[in-house]
Amino acid sequence: MAILWTSLFDVAAQNKTGVWYGAIVFEPDGFREMDTESRIKVDAQAGRIINVPPIYAGSMSLSKSGTFIKAKLEIIDTANQMMAVLTTFSADQKKLSAYLFYLSATPTQKYNYYGKAVRCLVNETDHTPSLFDIHGNFNFTDSSITFSGIWESPFGKSMLGKFSFQPSMQTVSINPELLIDWNDALHVLPAITQIENFIPSTINYDTLLTRSFYIDFSITETGVLDHDTLSVWLDGQLLEDHLVLTDKKHDFRVNITSKDYHQLTIRTNSEGAIAGNGYLLSIATKENVYKYNIVQYRYNQSDWFFHKVGSRERSN
Repeated sequence: MAILWTSLFDVAAQNKTGVWYGAIVFEPDGFREMDTESRIKVDAQAGRIINVPPIYAGSMSLSKSGTFIKAKLEIIDTANQMMAVLTTFSADQKKLSAYLFYLSATPTQKYNYYGKAVRCLVNETDHTPSLFDIHGNFNFTDSSITFSGIWESPFGKSMLGKFSFQPSMQTVSINPELLIDWNDALHVLPAITQIENFIPSTINYDTLLTRSFYIDFSITETGVLDHDTLSVWLDGQLLEDHLVLTDKKHDFRVNITSKDYHQLTIRTNSEGAIAGNGYLLSIATKENVYKYNIVQYRYNQSDWFFHKVGSRERSN
C-alpha cells in the first residue's frame, strides 16, 4: 500500500487526472472553516471512502442552514487545462446531481485554480443549487493530497460553502462527448480518434440479488444531446430499439417471476454526431438503488443479472 500511495502522490503532483472523493458543505448564512485535518479517508486501491464519520456518510445538518454532502470529482488534466465533473449524492444515495466545470490556473490569487460552471448534467435531487463556480488549491504533504476550497454563486459571487477532496485509484468515466466539445473549444485534448483510448469504455457485468417482485430502472443522457441511441434487451428479447437518449428519464419496469434469473442488456448504437456516449443508469430494487455512470462507444454493451432471493445460482 505504501508503494501504491507513493505512486499516486508522484502522479497527482504533476497531473490531476483522476477520481477524487470528498464532501461539500453548504452554509448560506456564513460558513465556518472546515477542520484542518481531513476526516475523509480514501482506500486508494479500492477507490472508495473508508472510516468516514457519520457527518460524511451522506447528508447531515450542521446548523439551521449548514449541510455536508458526500461528493465525487472526476478531473481530466491535459496541458495544464482541466475539465471536471462534480457529482453529489443524497443521504440515502437514491438521488444525485452532476455538474460540468472548466478549470483554469489562477496562481496569483488566494485559490490557485478556478472552476467555471458550464452546465448541469444530471439533476435528480430536489432543491439543488443552480450553476455555481469553485475556487480551490491542490495541497501536497508527505502523507496526503487534497483539493479544497470554496464554491460560490456565479451571479454576484456570494459564497455558498466549502469543499475538500482526496484522490482515489478509480478510473475516470467522463462522457467522451463532453471531452470532444471541450477539445473543440480549447484544443487541449488528443485527436478525436484517440478519445476512445483516452477514456476507456465501461465494462459492466453485475449480478443483483433482491426480494423484489419487480425492478425499476431509468436511463438518462449525461452528455451532448446529439441523438445517440441505445437498444434495451431483457432475457434476449428486444425491449426497446433505437431509444434516443435525452436529459429526461426513460423509465422501465422488469417483473421478477419464478425464473431463476433475468438478464438486462443495454447496447450502444452511438449514432449521434459525436463519437461515443455516456448515460446514467439507475436501478431500484426493494432493498437498494444502484447508480451506474456508463461510458460506451459504438456496439459496446453492458449486462446486469437479477436473482430472486432463494433462486438457483446462475451458471457462467
